[in-house]
Amino acid sequence: MAELGEEKLRALIRLLPPVVALGRDLKLALHTETYQGTGDAAVRSFAGLQAAMAGATDDPYIQSLAITLDATAGDKEKVAAAGFAANQLVAYVEGQLGLGGVSTGGSSLIIEKGIVHSSDITIEGIGPEGLQKLLGGRLEEDE
Repeated sequence: MAELGEEKLRALIRLLPPVVALGRDLKLALHTETYQGTGDAAVRSFAGLQAAMAGATDDPYIQSLAITLDATAGDKEKVAAAGFAANQLVAYVEGQLGLGGVSTGGSSLIIEKGIVHSSDITIEGIGPEGLQKLLGGRLEEDE
């Protein structure tokens, strides 16, 4: 992974919530088998988020996640591929931030309207105050 500066990290942090939501929604669609008619939209949504992340960083890994499917791929395959790729984008951002596994449990990191809600997050030793500075917002810790 390429090293990123503060502005690029901020851009990736802002993109993290929609990528997490996409991955979560697509996983739910697969588990509940409610993916009919959503395959193309899932792939387009992922492609848009991937393009936004690619604009924030020149790391070739982001480009390597492009979804390429057979012309006969159905909605289930499209949703599965978009979900897999979205989860890889989440893992990439978490890795860049030193947050390994935040979206999957343990610690929580919620970013909304410039406020970071944090449980027991420390990003590479900078702690909550450093996170606040990085994000340029206000920090509220969970009790």
